[in-house]
Amino acid sequence: MTLWEAGDHPQYHQDMNQQGEGKVTLGIVDNDQLTLAALSSILRSLPWLHILWTTISGDDAIDNCLSPRTRPQVILVDMSMEDTSGAMVCRTLRRHSLPIGVVCMTSFSLGSYARAAAEAGAQALISKTDLRILSSAVRRASMGSATQCAADESARFTDVPDTASNLIPDFTKASDKRWMNGDRLSAREVEILRMYSEGLETEEIARSLSLSKFTIGTYVKRAVAKLHARNRIHAIIMCEKRGLL
Repeated sequence: MTLWEAGDHPQYHQDMNQQGEGKVTLGIVDNDQLTLAALSSILRSLPWLHILWTTISGDDAIDNCLSPRTRPQVILVDMSMEDTSGAMVCRTLRRHSLPIGVVCMTSFSLGSYARAAAEAGAQALISKTDLRILSSAVRRASMGSATQCAADESARFTDVPDTASNLIPDFTKASDKRWMNGDRLSAREVEILRMYSEGLETEEIARSLSLSKFTIGTYVKRAVAKLHARNRIHAIIMCEKRGLL
């Protein structure tokens, strides 16, 4: 479900474009409604910015970006969403060669997501609490320019015109396409596999995410099944090849 800033009348979308004329247009996607409302309230005060739409769904965000009628200049997207992760949203936009600046955001450590965001074709990864950098990154992305992440200098964010040539190939096999269109990994499943890939033990992951070891195991089993992997190690290797980790 898309959460529009005002009424749902069809004419409203045209009115939004007229009101935002001359300003940078922005779409925001975050599955936490409180965070979404707070970000919208703060960013709406910027005189050069016009929020075109907000949504709690990565899939809705993709649909909005694919339509010329609701396509923003920049999209601000949370990396860890359950339905479609920020990296998946970004990769989809890049596969369609859309000239949209993508600024990814997270409330977790920037180092945990920097490489995944950069390899997906995003222009920046910022912390949700760093409003100064957030504002700057959105403005730069509207001009097609990247903002590098100080937390991980090995992750190189590229300008919008260069994303097509720098995007790491993904989903090339038939089985990959079937997985992409059907049983996609949730953000939590990717997050847990990433933590395992960094050498953390199950107990450490459970403590870090405030989950039980049994729940961690359930997420891993789901990920292995979705990927048609042989085991957890195989699942991690498959995700690394696809640029998800």
